[in-house]
Amino acid sequence: MATANEDDVVQAFRQAVEEELRRVQDGEQHDPHFVLGAPAEENLQRLAAAHERLQSEVALLRTVILKLVSQPVDFDNP
Repeated sequence: MATANEDDVVQAFRQAVEEELRRVQDGEQHDPHFVLGAPAEENLQRLAAAHERLQSEVALLRTVILKLVSQPVDFDNP
């Protein structure tokens, strides 16, 4: 059985995916990682922010995958 913490993480992941889908559907532009002509420090800050977001998303994905692996779906007994 999943713990409350695992359920919270799965819910947070689901919300993040839904928010991203809404942004894509609304046509919002994502900040580019590099801006041509921008100072190196600004581009470095952009990369650092993108890296932090990716680390968070990877952690959420790992938790979801571990939960799915630990609780396989039995399609024969719905």
